[in-house]
Amino acid sequence: MENLNRAALRPVECARLVRLGRPDGDGGYVVPDDAVRSARYLLSLGLSDEWSFDEDFLRANPQAQLIGVDHTVGPLFFVGRFCASLFKLLFYALTFNRRKLRKWRRRLDASVRYFSFFRPPHRHIMKRVAATGGASSVSVDALLALAQPAGRHDVFLKMDIEGGEYEVIPAVAAGHERISCIAAEFHDLDREKVRFNEALRKLGEHFAVVHVHGNNCKPYDAGIDFPTVIEITLLNKALLEGSSRPRKDRYPLPGLDAANNPSKPDYALNFD
Repeated sequence: MENLNRAALRPVECARLVRLGRPDGDGGYVVPDDAVRSARYLLSLGLSDEWSFDEDFLRANPQAQLIGVDHTVGPLFFVGRFCASLFKLLFYALTFNRRKLRKWRRRLDASVRYFSFFRPPHRHIMKRVAATGGASSVSVDALLALAQPAGRHDVFLKMDIEGGEYEVIPAVAAGHERISCIAAEFHDLDREKVRFNEALRKLGEHFAVVHVHGNNCKPYDAGIDFPTVIEITLLNKALLEGSSRPRKDRYPLPGLDAANNPSKPDYALNFD
């Protein structure tokens, strides 16, 4: 039985890593600052109601254009969320439940910000990301074609599509002339060892792992001695400075990484 290739996950040296997105909790990624500031497009696959990474990205690079893709949310979803949030805020204010008040205040805020954030030149495509496009889906190739005029290494890709990442990896790897950096969440490593190893091998032809973090919202699997869901940042090898030496640091990195679930300890990673 094939084992998880943990050795291939050890990050290489990369200068000027920064954290974008929520400083604590789910939604943040550690990425190379240079790749953020040089991008002309941010292709964000998977939004839900948490796009703090995208907001920080555009603050760091106001000239970049955002193309967000998610079939699970849209204007009607956030109008409904806004109405529900108002009702819940009133109810929990009357019952003096501060924890619930904070939760629904965040949801109300996200519902309002959706309409101010996703407006020209930024856009939200309400389709599922798939290997091939269709009436309700869109391919990575089609999304890269939307990012025009085309340039070399001008697209930064963020991807969190709940297991659909394995299906689109061949297209992502094939787009290496456009894609400068990838910040992606990979799911079900305990069940998808073969597909994950193949995805890492395919991406490794043109991209180098520069950061890895375990998502402690999901289990740590003793069989693979690794978290079952991880966040990986890969930089195009054409942009990588230096000799690609493996980092000797212990992960998670203090000052950059943060637990996805702040109420639980973060996962220590074993690459050996």
